[in-house]
Amino acid sequence: HVYETPISRDPASGDMAPALFTRPLHRTSGDQWEGTIRPSLRLSDGTPVTTDELASKLTQLMDSEGMRFTAAGEVLRVVAPDVRDLNARLSRRGCALGFDRGGKQLGTGPYGVVEASPELIVLEANSHHPSIPSISRVEVHCFPERRGGKDQLIEELNGKNLDLTVDLARADVDRVHGMRKVFRPGASTCVLAFNTQGRMANPKHRRAVAKVIDL
Repeated sequence: HVYETPISRDPASGDMAPALFTRPLHRTSGDQWEGTIRPSLRLSDGTPVTTDELASKLTQLMDSEGMRFTAAGEVLRVVAPDVRDLNARLSRRGCALGFDRGGKQLGTGPYGVVEASPELIVLEANSHHPSIPSISRVEVHCFPERRGGKDQLIEELNGKNLDLTVDLARADVDRVHGMRKVFRPGASTCVLAFNTQGRMANPKHRRAVAKVIDL
């Protein structure tokens, strides 16, 4: 919400829409693409983002993929060899852009960072963004490692002083109460796969074997 990708993608529908442009980039011929930068494109401190600046930033980011971005007034021109859909490429999370202003990396997103420390991050709505958020201020209170180990972290979670953590092992999760717990496969997760032909074609057989195998 601080840094935007040039093209946004709706996480539910997968539809793409321009974020830094007036419309999605369009192919002019072969490997040539064009797009017009949003006229009101500004960072969270109010300073404008120029087409030259955007072209330079995107060239640095996409150079390894052989893409070149150049500015022609408000128009961004792109040479993108072997790219079927440039808009899809520019919607990836790795394409979120930050711009240097006085040694700080600022973004064009709906929020700007106004305070950042190991224990507190404060975001405030970016009044220069076309969609100003209804929540004007967000405070993220963090639990730094120096405050204590996992026992102190669990105490803070149970005391409702923290809302989220990803730092607990499964063996310690049972000590946390009153919170939703989500488990996802990790690097050490084993997957048991069955050949669904022959004897294992019957799903009841597969379930039975899965139950008796002690992994």
